Amino acid sequence: MSQPKSFRKSTIREYFESIVIAVILALFIRTWVVQAFKIPTGSMESNLLVGDHLLVNKFVFGPTLGDVDELFLPHATVERGDVIVFKFPIGFILVIRYEFLR
Repeated sequence: MSQPKSFRKSTIREYFESIVIAVILALFIRTWVVQAFKIPTGSMESNLLVGDHLLVNKFVFGPTLGDVDELFLPHATVERGDVIVFKFPIGFILVIRYEFLR
């Protein structure tokens, strides 16, 4: 009986697979977990300055599918002082500090 040949990937293939996995993972994280934004206007100058950078947690205020979803993912209601990021369809980004106006 002859011994089976061991399969060995080439170095280029290993690099390619690593890069593809890293890109897929980065896109998943950016789409569903956290994303960086930059303050475009001076509408919040008392708190955030033009050009400030924010990391937005997309899980906290996102929609849920029900009770089971809320058990496994962090979820909160919008409270006073929270900073909320809206992305307009035109491509502009709007950052709002949620305040109760009474």
